[in-house]
Amino acid sequence: MIKNNFYGVKGNVGIFLFFDVVLGAVLLLTGYPTLLNAFVLLTVPALVLFALSGMRKEEENGWSKYKLTLPVRRKDIIKSQFISLCIYIAFGILFMSLVIGLTVFLHGNLFFAYGFRDGLTLVLCGAVVAVLLGSIAYPLLYYVGSERGEAILAISVVSAMGILFALTALINAVFPGKHISDAQYYISLMIILGITIFLSVVSYFLTIAIFDKKEYET
Repeated sequence: MIKNNFYGVKGNVGIFLFFDVVLGAVLLLTGYPTLLNAFVLLTVPALVLFALSGMRKEEENGWSKYKLTLPVRRKDIIKSQFISLCIYIAFGILFMSLVIGLTVFLHGNLFFAYGFRDGLTLVLCGAVVAVLLGSIAYPLLYYVGSERGEAILAISVVSAMGILFALTALINAVFPGKHISDAQYYISLMIILGITIFLSVVSYFLTIAIFDKKEYET
């Protein structure tokens, strides 16, 4: 199942990775701060979008119905998709971290107000948006149907960004003031990360529940 998930989107993912590698190379050469922000916030969410778009392709080629005849539980099908999502996210985080580290090594620590701390924040923001994006999109895709995938993905992107901004506003309310200590800063990151993981777990079980009740025409 996991292998098929990769085969379904490998063409589009390959094109994007080529573009992303070129973008990373330009960033390494120029060290342009705005380009760094765009690179970090684009990489992982875009990989997740391509992973989610594979559901539309499965619907078109009939694989979504065929795999229901295989000796696997529907729970295992959902599990394979969430595992694939985690692999994409992990790969994106590693690639982002490598490019950020090399950029700082080549151009100096000129990009972040508090040393490398804000660099970690950028990586975390990209990862959080990606996880939230998948967590919102999967149950919606199974509930509404992948034929409306473009609209669902657009809604998921906006919702994921909205949740991130809401969590950031909540953290700012908990720790008011312009300057916060390192301890408060890392506590804030852990709170956001913890809430994101919780929402992804809820999404996993919600998607299983929706898929278990889903009926398909033969």
